[in-house]
Amino acid sequence: MDQVTEVGYRSLGDNLIDSIKGVVVGMLLFLVSFPLLWWNEGRTDLSTVAKRAVIVDAQSGAASSTGEGKLVSVTGALTPDGTVGDPEYLKPGAWALLRREVEMYAWVEKVHKKETKQLGGGTKVEKTTTYERAWTASPEDSADFKVPEGHANPPLEVHGATWTTDRARIGGFDFALDNIELPAARPLALTDAMLRPGAPKRVGDTLFEGRGTLDAPQIGDVRIRYTAVESGRGVTAFGQRRGKELVAYLHQGKERLFRVVDGTHAEAMAHLHAEHTTTTWVLRLVGFLFLWIGLALVLGPINAVLDIIPLLGSAGRALTGIALFPVALALTGLTIVTSILAHNPVVLLGVVVLVIVGVVVLVQRRAARRRSIVAA
Repeated sequence: MDQVTEVGYRSLGDNLIDSIKGVVVGMLLFLVSFPLLWWNEGRTDLSTVAKRAVIVDAQSGAASSTGEGKLVSVTGALTPDGTVGDPEYLKPGAWALLRREVEMYAWVEKVHKKETKQLGGGTKVEKTTTYERAWTASPEDSADFKVPEGHANPPLEVHGATWTTDRARIGGFDFALDNIELPAARPLALTDAMLRPGAPKRVGDTLFEGRGTLDAPQIGDVRIRYTAVESGRGVTAFGQRRGKELVAYLHQGKERLFRVVDGTHAEAMAHLHAEHTTTTWVLRLVGFLFLWIGLALVLGPINAVLDIIPLLGSAGRALTGIALFPVALALTGLTIVTSILAHNPVVLLGVVVLVIVGVVVLVQRRAARRRSIVAA
């Protein structure tokens, strides 16, 4: 590993200009957060849609008309129609999907910036460019490096690729693979018998080509690994039945459900629900961060001025972050609750009824209190 360090300075004026630009970015983040949070709460949980699926037996169900034209669920062993392989290195095998993953041992440029506030509002900027050797799927063009000398990366001649069979089936039902979502591919265990003539040397489940070894590679060495969706995998498919074929199902004409998920019907349902829940909370967090960071950036020019005395600027940023945290949290919560109510008419109606009942009870209590005072 080697590195180069450059030292530069930004004036108070430069920092003020940057903070004003930050105001624009902050306003955009602030404004984008609300539609993001609103849309997130309105997303359809596909597990609730999948609950309505007609469960059809993979074998005997194909001979009946059960679930014809409706969303169905079929569980069984995934079987590709035909074989697929890597035209260059791997013979065809019983995989529905085969993915080649390629990495090169190359120079990687990393840039680290350290900023130190100076008395008077300026900033000392130390930029350290570090060069490391590492395996990477996207080797950088060394001509674009800050210091290209001694860090040359050769061009990557082999690239990643994905192949699938045209169709696959589960029992008596088949479907096209060009527009269905398959389960995650798993690492493929390689044997010499699986390799085409001229394929790189196999080291375990990795193909290696280069001047070094897999344990002690040199710049430009390449390693290739494969992942696959294998035949015989126990899965559950969701889609619209059209005879013995499964096609994409559209819920209310817009929400698309056409997937193959690992496991039994119950396991697939749990997977869909967990997937939706995780995405919902991730987007909630993103929306909150957009609000919090956006508000902080809007107040950036104030802290840039306070940086005339570095301690004041640091204290201002800390206090700004602390003060804006509950504001962003409250706005996030309010947006989420409002969106949930707006996207769930039954819940909204229940809240309205409770509010009306509460108002009526409050009015009656006040009227009763007035009558008691008058009677006294």
